[in-house]
Amino acid sequence: MTELFSDEGFVKKQKTIKDLAEGLGFSIDQDRLFDVVFIAFRSRAKKIIMVVSGTHGVEGPAGYDLQLKLLEDRVHEKLPADTGLVFVVALNPWGWVNGRRTDKNNVDLNRNGWYGAPPVLPPLDPEINALVNPEKCDEQWYQELTAWLADPAKTARLRTQVFRGQYDNPKGIFYGGKKRARSLVQLQEYCKNFASTCQHLAVLDIHTGLGEWSEITLLSPTDDGVDRENLKSWFGLGVQFPNRANTVTDDLLDFFTSVLPGNMDLTGLTVEIGTIPFEESFPILVMENLLHHQPTATFEFPSMGTMWPTTQEGVRRRFSQIFYPPVGCDSEWSALARAGFMPIFRTVVRGLAEL
Repeated sequence: MTELFSDEGFVKKQKTIKDLAEGLGFSIDQDRLFDVVFIAFRSRAKKIIMVVSGTHGVEGPAGYDLQLKLLEDRVHEKLPADTGLVFVVALNPWGWVNGRRTDKNNVDLNRNGWYGAPPVLPPLDPEINALVNPEKCDEQWYQELTAWLADPAKTARLRTQVFRGQYDNPKGIFYGGKKRARSLVQLQEYCKNFASTCQHLAVLDIHTGLGEWSEITLLSPTDDGVDRENLKSWFGLGVQFPNRANTVTDDLLDFFTSVLPGNMDLTGLTVEIGTIPFEESFPILVMENLLHHQPTATFEFPSMGTMWPTTQEGVRRRFSQIFYPPVGCDSEWSALARAGFMPIFRTVVRGLAEL
């Protein structure tokens, strides 16, 4: 595993962004070294833009790069006087350090946004469960999974059932947990700092892994209300409503809806930066999850030759490359992601100014 996904790499990145932010007059809020970092400028403003990185830990470096770019460009100096800026840096620190999407309890924070109690969902179809939570990943499993992914109807069925999340199998993929994840508890507590003063919160939650290479897709979890109207006004047809193309249940933006006071308007946007096709990335996601829960797992794909990772380190490295391509030394992807994100941020600033 690359040094980036390690204690040392994480602490180094934390120090870089905290030092830069502090020098620019931002406040820093962090309980412990390996906790979420909250970096704020005018945290008690009437309007706040919150940029979140690392909801899925392994995706953290990509969001971090964009947060760092915003600081380096001193965008806070160009904000209207009634607007503040908050960076949530590495919402899932354990996932970043360990190169995983989930936290240490295998909880997917983007399926942990439920209110009161986890939702009751129907179980996965047995044939789908065997593909996404297999006892072993061998050539037979791979051939069966790729056959499913080559069939549009079966792929849609798999995505509908799997991406919504599940709350019964703690070792399965997309597990939403039985209780609120620690990082989300910290985020909820932090939001109390501006709950009495902020009238409108705009959240940009940065993700990677779905979509065409370096292209950005904007997703909204809502299909009605002020949130939808604001996003339609700001981005026109550039947002997918609601975020049900991947049938996500109780994502981070749902979390904000459940914990913010009723007098605060929320405009939430998932910013998804594409990497490689789903049919290529999804088998690796399944293999990585199996490897985490079965550390001695082996992978054999004789007909694939050297085209497919067969070692534990190979699987982990390929997994990290899916969600952060610069691990594979592709700096162009980062440059394209930054170039695509900055106009989105500026659009949100202009939109908030008109409210």
